[in-house]
Amino acid sequence: MTANTWYHIAVSVVKNGELRLYVNGALESSGTAGNSNTSWNSVFTIGDLRPGREIAFYGLIDEVRVWNDVRTATEIGDNYDKVVSPSSAGLVGYWKLDESSGSIAYDSTTNGYNGTVQNGTITNENPVWTAGNDTLPVELSSFTAALSAHNNVVLTWVTQSETSVMGFYIYRGTDPNLANAHQISSLIDATNTSEQQVYVYTDDEINQIGTYYYWLVVSDIDSSEEFYGPIQVLYEGNQPGSPGVPLFTELKQVYPNPFNPSANISYVLAEASDVSISVYNNRGQQVRSFDLANVSAGSWNLTWDGKDQNGSGLSSGVYYIRMQAGQDSFFKKAVLMK
Repeated sequence: MTANTWYHIAVSVVKNGELRLYVNGALESSGTAGNSNTSWNSVFTIGDLRPGREIAFYGLIDEVRVWNDVRTATEIGDNYDKVVSPSSAGLVGYWKLDESSGSIAYDSTTNGYNGTVQNGTITNENPVWTAGNDTLPVELSSFTAALSAHNNVVLTWVTQSETSVMGFYIYRGTDPNLANAHQISSLIDATNTSEQQVYVYTDDEINQIGTYYYWLVVSDIDSSEEFYGPIQVLYEGNQPGSPGVPLFTELKQVYPNPFNPSANISYVLAEASDVSISVYNNRGQQVRSFDLANVSAGSWNLTWDGKDQNGSGLSSGVYYIRMQAGQDSFFKKAVLMK
């Protein structure tokens, strides 16, 4: 190996079976794995120097992937220099190490195996982060969150270049585990330009005091996805003396859209009203209804599980959401895609 050069190292191992070492997708060596233990260590460490060990990794680590299957030579060769989807079958942990601050390395998969970053054997020493070898078609220079004058969360991200990107999604959760987060935006179209672009998304659906976590999802045209974050915001509600945010009765966009298996139907009431929400198929037939009776003013959310009134799953297609709030009616369109 040559100093100051990035390499991809892959180890494929089966207990009491074959062990293979790949460098940049090419098989370098093979042997026999002699570990016959029935279980692995409960603590997984990367490049560590623990007491009693004299040799540790010295260099930079861009990302780490752990798979629970034996990756073939073709799979390793085709993907070693590409970003893989966090939802890939068999992917147990995916640490991008792109946090740039703090001491937590976040797992991009839904397993949420977040880790603590340390330097050598010194507990609590601040980790040293470095810019990685970003292979994504998006060069993201920042992803930030702030509260607006109206107490909404404003998310801003800046890209320096984009290539073959379909668009972006925003996820929100109440803890730093991606598995517990929900998509809150429809697709935000990418520009696919080599010039700097600034994107802004406003989350105006928070009404409970607490800490919220946000992820930015980059969706490529080949269906691969990359997750950035989380970033967090402390929402403390309207402070005394601050102007209240005026409410307008409305039915917001359904998200995600298309959806499978469930869709979030968000709505706002300027004043207390009798509310009912109905779902119609493309033939105008009512397939589901929710009689919510009298609902107080504020922002609200209803989850539709994609089933009809009898609890049977509906087929793929276009559905129309109708909200009746007092004397006013509102309509939105949703697409169920299986």
